[in-house]
Amino acid sequence: MKYIAILMLLLGTNLLFGQVIFEEDFNGTTTPPGWITGGSFGSSHTDVGTAKTDSDLFKTDGGNRYLRLSDNVAWNRGWTYYAAQKFPILDHWKLTMDVRIGRLHDGNQTASSADGLTFVFLDANTVETAGVLDPNKVIGGYGQYMGAPRGGLPNSPVNGALGYTPGLLGYSFEFDHFSNSSEPSTEYIHWVSLKNWAHSGLGIDLSPDPNFYFNNGWQRLELEGNNGILTVRYKWNGSSYSATHTMDTLNPSNPSCDPLYDYMAYFGIGAATGQRFAAHEVRYVKLEMIEDETLPVALSTFTAIQTSVNNVRLNWTTQSETGVGGFYIYRNQQQLLESARIVSPLIPATNTANARSYQFLDSEITEPGVYYYWLSVSNLDGSDEFYGPVQLANNTMPNQNNPTTPLQTTISKVYPNPFNPSTTISYSLKSPADVRFELYNARGQKVFDRLMGSLAAGNHKLVFEGKDTGGQPLSSGIYYLIMKAGLEQSSRKLVLTK
Repeated sequence: MKYIAILMLLLGTNLLFGQVIFEEDFNGTTTPPGWITGGSFGSSHTDVGTAKTDSDLFKTDGGNRYLRLSDNVAWNRGWTYYAAQKFPILDHWKLTMDVRIGRLHDGNQTASSADGLTFVFLDANTVETAGVLDPNKVIGGYGQYMGAPRGGLPNSPVNGALGYTPGLLGYSFEFDHFSNSSEPSTEYIHWVSLKNWAHSGLGIDLSPDPNFYFNNGWQRLELEGNNGILTVRYKWNGSSYSATHTMDTLNPSNPSCDPLYDYMAYFGIGAATGQRFAAHEVRYVKLEMIEDETLPVALSTFTAIQTSVNNVRLNWTTQSETGVGGFYIYRNQQQLLESARIVSPLIPATNTANARSYQFLDSEITEPGVYYYWLSVSNLDGSDEFYGPVQLANNTMPNQNNPTTPLQTTISKVYPNPFNPSTTISYSLKSPADVRFELYNARGQKVFDRLMGSLAAGNHKLVFEGKDTGGQPLSSGIYYLIMKAGLEQSSRKLVLTK
């Protein structure tokens, strides 16, 4: 019996590209046009409380006004949503914000303050009434829910807890102050599913940076989304950001958190306190769509078909190609690209303006189970793009007599990636060769060079410590690794986060 998995990629142009959705500094005494605000002072998870007024929400500091969503008191919550326009969550966009997180207005700092601030991306289909954002469907909860609404857990943490709207979907990018079960830090940035308030396992540990939380200063951050990959930039120094972190929201490590999917989103900001408390404020926020250059590959289909017990045929079709070196197939038995390995040689591209079909036969399916495949596009400028995964269930028994696939000269895996402070580079040689590794930064400057010497054919590993050739720690950012083995080369993109 044949098993087939198909990923269809729809091509098209989004009219929002290059458009500023909103830019707001909250420098007024009332709710700005296009926005809705709300909040309350309460006494418990179930207390509706006293509604906040504009004077409770809009404050003055040094002559400049800002939006205060939670006060430095217990059981306090607030939220604001931009209701005038939606945007496609999986397109390329950038969010810039000035926030003041965990500020105690008496000037003191304490590690007991909580809860936090959250940036909310709501699925429009679940929060609209008659095609318009319904304020009654976006009311947030107290405490751990940080002023954000949720679609599940109506009785958590107590029966009748506020902030629950049946059927609501979306995601939250939250700045948390308190430990959440398996996540190790009391100062953390999380990616959370609003359907069941499930933490994705994707985040940034900020506990080593005591100046980020609990301070009297404003922090500027940038969140960039591009096809489900979030890039967080912080530690603004007036001209650039000195810290960067990436999150693959299409592949959360917590199975209870749904992967990000394609939907039209409303943007909002929420904050709340419970038994622990601190003030959380916003004075500037801008959301803009990014107009990307034409991609080197316009891919229309990517499929996986099991043709026999041990064989899976991967097929893909491109509508056009420009500046492409070739393609690789990655495979994993988990839906995790970072631990997937290359199972194909480089399949050369044709760089044609016409449609072209390709295929590769994977004959290494040696046990039953679920397999995930990705298509990697290796561009001539050294960059890589990934499509997939496609999923295929192999319920047949393996063919023990199937010959093994010959070794390839390639970097087979870099894990973890993104990494901090070190990562393991797994590579293979199909024949003995002199091996050298070179690492280049985003400006094309060589920052690391190591001659491994003459190595035998087989599988090898190199632990990279995140330092340059002189032994100095590298800064956060994107790097390009090249392995030279005799006359052959293999490259991978590395992301260093701190």
